[in-house]
Amino acid sequence: MERKKAGRDRATGDRRQRILEAALDVFCRKGCAASIPEIARKANVAVGTIYLYFPGKRELFVDVIRTFVLSPRFVALVERLPHGDEDAVLRNIILDRLNLIDDPRYGKIPSLMGEVLRDDELRAQWLEGFLRPMMQRIEEIYRRFPAPGRGRGWDPALMIRLAGGLIIGFLILRAAEGESSPLSGLSCERLAEEIAAFIRRGLDRSRDPEEGGQR
Repeated sequence: MERKKAGRDRATGDRRQRILEAALDVFCRKGCAASIPEIARKANVAVGTIYLYFPGKRELFVDVIRTFVLSPRFVALVERLPHGDEDAVLRNIILDRLNLIDDPRYGKIPSLMGEVLRDDELRAQWLEGFLRPMMQRIEEIYRRFPAPGRGRGWDPALMIRLAGGLIIGFLILRAAEGESSPLSGLSCERLAEEIAAFIRRGLDRSRDPEEGGQR
């Protein structure tokens, strides 16, 4: 009985993943103009099967981004902060993002995010369903990070977005420069270590009035 249940669960997971892979391909080619029947044909499933997993097209679109951009592994790493070795977790988060741009599917991601920005309803679902809760969670984590001295009163929302912008900007540059980058000889592990150290130093200084005030 348990073996049969495990087999059914595995088949369900495989089918859901196949739908997401098909949706990624179709959405990247056609944007929100893509239809559920087109995605079903690509995934080789019945149209009704897709609705067993996703309420509608926009929910499927958001889940595609959640799966391929903000992966379960990335979310799990964020949830591990601030427990354990914060520096190691931060390095692993950055390493996960660096590995993302080496994924052959990465080239499709910008077009997906462009669709989110163009469609007001889709953007609202993305903000309320994932991005805003995630940013709030990261802000809470920032407040709990151990830091020397007494806080300077910097807005956590500002600090988190500055750190996030630094990482995103670096990823865009790395993807654009490719092998021509002067950093192409550095491993992802080394880059993640250096970026994490830079960010952590900045966060610590933002909360240390004596060190932060030095010139």
